[in-house]
Amino acid sequence: YDGIIARAGKELSARASRAKVPLVNVWFSSDARERLPGVFPDFQAIGSTAGEHLIERGFRQFACLSRPRELAHVEMVHAFHDALSNVHGECLCGTVLRFYYRNGKSWSSFQNQLDAWIESWTPPIGLFVAFNDITIRYVVSACRKHGLRVPEDVAIIGGMNEPNICEMPPPSLSSVEVNYEQIGYSAAEMLAQLME
Repeated sequence: YDGIIARAGKELSARASRAKVPLVNVWFSSDARERLPGVFPDFQAIGSTAGEHLIERGFRQFACLSRPRELAHVEMVHAFHDALSNVHGECLCGTVLRFYYRNGKSWSSFQNQLDAWIESWTPPIGLFVAFNDITIRYVVSACRKHGLRVPEDVAIIGGMNEPNICEMPPPSLSSVEVNYEQIGYSAAEMLAQLME
């Protein structure tokens, strides 16, 4: 290889270094992030934008769903909470494991966690889901199972903006634009400079 753009961890970083191949990291939660050149979304801006969006729509009860060990999620949730501090809004935080879809047992656990968490809400509520948008679809299904209407009872905003998932099926989803295409171009530009 002449150069690599990757979700790079320590092992790939070490191999690329030994082979003297330039490497650009695009994985924010990488265990090698501090040592590698990288390009990432502004996760704090995503969390702030989500909070401001829900506040502008008049919500004062909030919830957020994230993975506690995912650094990108930590950044988004902290910024979301900072945005809410301006209106002193209460936020009920839910967390789930990364691979909740791995097998039947982890899926059932995920569903049970969602059910218990949703039962603790007092609608109307503004919800920020720091996961990919497919996870929002699962949350929408769980809300419907509990008789909650989206967006009337639960307004949901995500942080990845995957158009094919956001637009179909109804209801359409609101999600913060991350501009992954620009991240790809920026990573390629950084790699070209390293290769030169």
